[in-house]
Amino acid sequence: MVIYTQNSITNLTAHWLDHHSVADGRTEIRLCRYADDEGRAQPLHAKGIVVQKGRDRWFAFGSANFTSPALLRSANEGNVETIILLGPAINRSLDPERLFDPLSSSARLESKADLRTSPRNDEEPKSAGYDILLSEALLDGEVLRLEADVPSEITGLSAAIDTYDGYTMTLHSCFAEDTSITFKVPPEALGRFNESSVVKLMGVNPDRSQAESNPVLIVNILDIEVGAPTRRQPHIYDAQQSAAKFVSVLNSLLSGEDEQRLIEFLNLCDIPLAYDSASRLIRREKPVWDGGVGMRALGERNLKFYKRLHEATMWFCERHLKKLQRHAKQPSPGSVANFLHIFLAAGSVLRAQLERLMQGLEARSGPLDREEWFSCRAHADAYFDVFEKMTDCLLNSYVKPMQRLYEHSQIKEEFLPNLESLGGLYDDMLGFRPRIDRLRSPSRPLMSLGYFHSVLSDKTWQRYEHKARANIGSVMRAVA
Repeated sequence: MVIYTQNSITNLTAHWLDHHSVADGRTEIRLCRYADDEGRAQPLHAKGIVVQKGRDRWFAFGSANFTSPALLRSANEGNVETIILLGPAINRSLDPERLFDPLSSSARLESKADLRTSPRNDEEPKSAGYDILLSEALLDGEVLRLEADVPSEITGLSAAIDTYDGYTMTLHSCFAEDTSITFKVPPEALGRFNESSVVKLMGVNPDRSQAESNPVLIVNILDIEVGAPTRRQPHIYDAQQSAAKFVSVLNSLLSGEDEQRLIEFLNLCDIPLAYDSASRLIRREKPVWDGGVGMRALGERNLKFYKRLHEATMWFCERHLKKLQRHAKQPSPGSVANFLHIFLAAGSVLRAQLERLMQGLEARSGPLDREEWFSCRAHADAYFDVFEKMTDCLLNSYVKPMQRLYEHSQIKEEFLPNLESLGGLYDDMLGFRPRIDRLRSPSRPLMSLGYFHSVLSDKTWQRYEHKARANIGSVMRAVA
């Protein structure tokens, strides 16, 4: 994705550069200048979006703004905004770069220091003064999913919904788990969400007065070709909420034979960066790894499955390693929950892949040939290499700099909920080598096969294990 905007006129803030899609290179922001036909500088006010799929392009332009008056208020209380959508038949010769950068003046924004944000006309509603803090609303099929910080004393939750045309509805029956609240939407009401809709979470205070949240726009992603809602896979949504939910989803996906579903999960699940995640909106349950019990039924077939999962595994871990490195540039107690969510998620994927390899080898009835063993060693090298980089980032780039900047008590409070899971992950990762050793005994699959130059070789593994245990020991001492 490419965003074109104008310095000093733009309302983009430096936080845009912290977004995970900018960090991993999928989004770039380009600063441009604009002028009329006589060369006089002009401030940018127009808004336009080009969406491209294959050779087809859709072009939307108009006055619509992502502001509270435009999105969260009625026409009588806010603004009426209009956009025009032109379909592929009209846009075949459209050149987005020429359209958005007519003077060919754009330069990629690389540093926060180069961005000059326009002074803000503060019209946005403040969360202060609301009884409930509502942060997200997503329509997922027939379910409305809300993320909210609800004080424990508030009861009787309901969702009050207003649509662009004045239609209102209230949903009463909900399921709440920590900060996730879901409402079932009646099938006959689903069509109302195809246009702009706003929700407030309502409740009852202990004194029987009405509690309410800030209003939030309901996200309802539509397929641009057919206009029908797309359904985000619930397990991806859940995995993005916390380390515990990620591991729970991973355990579930590992228990079946649908490898394509697991590959899709690894390719599509991106855990967002959050630099201030110390509130109750970030869950603190402990991740529980089930030991890969769901993979055991596959037996030797795990060897084929793990090979087919290798590319998606590496892609998931490499892009989340970049997120950890991005976090390390701004270490703070407020970012710990999100950092550990990402760390434990990537570590759990590596652990699951090595566990699958081990279960396949342990179930193997005959000896492994040299070519197969070479492939196993190469994959193991890749997994342990990524884990070593994660470990180095955790201790040297994240924890140690944070120690110099913050009080120990602040750091300890944020790390404490996940310390046991962190230690368990290291024990599991370093426990694979002894299990492989046992398979090299007579009549076992790896009999007479050597480790050669892989990380599993005696001297290399001794150094690797010593460094890993020393690093996690240093982390534990620093934050315990």
